[in-house]
Amino acid sequence: MAFGEDSWEKKDNGADMMWNPTATRFSNTGGGNNPIFGGKHYIYIFGHNADQTFPLTQPDGMGGELKDIPRYDEGKAMNKLLTAAAATYPGSASDNYRREMFIDAMWVNMPLLATG
Repeated sequence: MAFGEDSWEKKDNGADMMWNPTATRFSNTGGGNNPIFGGKHYIYIFGHNADQTFPLTQPDGMGGELKDIPRYDEGKAMNKLLTAAAATYPGSASDNYRREMFIDAMWVNMPLLATG
């Protein structure tokens, strides 16, 4: 399980790196109904689909590391994939590491607090 937020939505707790959505659905600033969706605090639920590993010849120190998110490892495999993605030049290698992580996302939700 992981979460994310929209750092531009500071008024709706979107820049504090905590899972704390608000009840705000839309903002009327800028002349229209701009989606706020509670600060866009996404919840990602990951499933365990396989135990594939990268080839031992894989660059960036990822040789032999898991391609898939395991049953539970306190986020270690996800951290390795995202760290490798951030350390590589933007493009195919970086995209592949992100893709390998998100391919195991089973559910994604963007909850809001109930009004009132």
